[in-house]
Amino acid sequence: MTDITVIAINCNQGDMIREAVESARAQTVRPTRIVVVDDGSDDPSSLAVLEELGKAPDVTVARQENAGPSAARNHGIRLASTPYVAVMDGDDRLLPDFLERTSAMLDADGDVVAASGWLRTFGVLDAIVRPTGGGASAFGNGFEDWDFYLSLLESHGPDTRIAVIGKPLIEYRTASASAT
Repeated sequence: MTDITVIAINCNQGDMIREAVESARAQTVRPTRIVVVDDGSDDPSSLAVLEELGKAPDVTVARQENAGPSAARNHGIRLASTPYVAVMDGDDRLLPDFLERTSAMLDADGDVVAASGWLRTFGVLDAIVRPTGGGASAFGNGFEDWDFYLSLLESHGPDTRIAVIGKPLIEYRTASASAT
């Protein structure tokens, strides 16, 4: 069994963070640990959900002052002690074979430094997003994660790449106020 920590970041996401944690628990390859990084929630219903989640033996809730999603992800990654880390937003869900398929991809090819799958959007947009992955040349300016992925690719040599499994493995929530 592969040792994987799932990091779910959260800020005032109420019951959605519970859904995210449940999707991590429902994996065909169970994570060793689930870390919820709360990025400064102040909503009473969100705080109640976090308190409930923090009582579960397989969940660690780590709190920080609001510093944004990248800082929350980095905080969670620092708390992980497993060889693999899966990071998700607190309003999204992993499909049941996400960890199984992505960890197998990482295990099978030493040049793969990160793995993911296609995304099925839900909410205001119903679609399949098909990222292609690749090497450093496939990435450029964009989302806050891109700098992290570029650094990861550039630090591991010219043949490293990010692999994407050609099947939806993540349910990505969209809302009218979503940044992406």
